[in-house]
This record gives sequence, C-alpha cells and structure tokens, in this order.
Amino acid sequence: MLKLDPLHQLSTTTVNGLTNVVTELHWLYESTVNEKLYKVHGPKIVLTAPDARSFVDFADLTEDQVNSWIVAHLPAEKQQWYIDRIAENEQCHAETHARWVSDRDAWEAEQQEKIDNGEIEEALPFPDIEPSGGTVLDMFCVAPETTEQAFPWA
Repeated sequence: MLKLDPLHQLSTTTVNGLTNVVTELHWLYESTVNEKLYKVHGPKIVLTAPDARSFVDFADLTEDQVNSWIVAHLPAEKQQWYIDRIAENEQCHAETHARWVSDRDAWEAEQQEKIDNGEIEEALPFPDIEPSGGTVLDMFCVAPETTEQAFPWA
C-alpha cells in the first residue's frame, strides 16, 4: 500500500492566495511478506499548485486524500520498482538462510565425525547466529528517474 510517510511532516506554503497548500510530501510503500512488515521509503513528491475551485483546506484533508495523491503521482512501473525491492530482499534472505543451514549442517556433521573418531568428547555449538530478518524492515531507497531522450537521428 502506498501511503504518507509518518516520519515527515507535510510541507505547506501560500500559493495564489490559498494558504496551507501542500507543496511536497514524503511517502512509502508498506507491505507484509512472510510475517515481516516492509516499509520502502521513496523520494519526496513535489505537488503542483491546486485549482482554487477544488482546493481542500489543510484542516479538512484526510489521510485517504493525501494517499490518493501519492498513487496519482507514481506510474505503475515505479510502484512495481518498490514492490520488487521487497521481493529481492526476501530472495536474498532465503538464500542467506539456506547457506547458513548448509554451513550449520556441515559443521554438525564434522563435529559428530570428530566425536566418533575420539578426537573430541563433546560437540561445539555452531559459531554463527542464525540470520533473522526481524519483524519490521525499513528500506530507504530512491527509484531511478526515467529520462526521455530524442532519437539521435531526429
């Protein structure tokens, strides 16, 4: 879900006689995957001056209205870029955990072999702590800017 980033206040100013006009806001994409809450923070959005006829006074703004501005300012491909960061993190965590399990199992087999051969009397615990992603992960990243260039032959 795209939503306003609670770490930042809304920036406001006076524009064309309208006071407390929101000029920029900070946002994040929030999703729960494998019981882990991801918060992927994006760059600020700079808003254009509102039309006086549709202007909503700052005191009357709702969270849903502000969140709809975020959705309106981010094309689907940019939204997907943030979703992909979560998938990449989950994949990296799965690969890291699989390596840890493999290393632990090899360690335990080696320890058992040493016990069986009389080299040691008691197995030593595996020295590495099991990797854990925690329950909340704040990711601060900025999507690459799309650029438009003319064809060189134009």
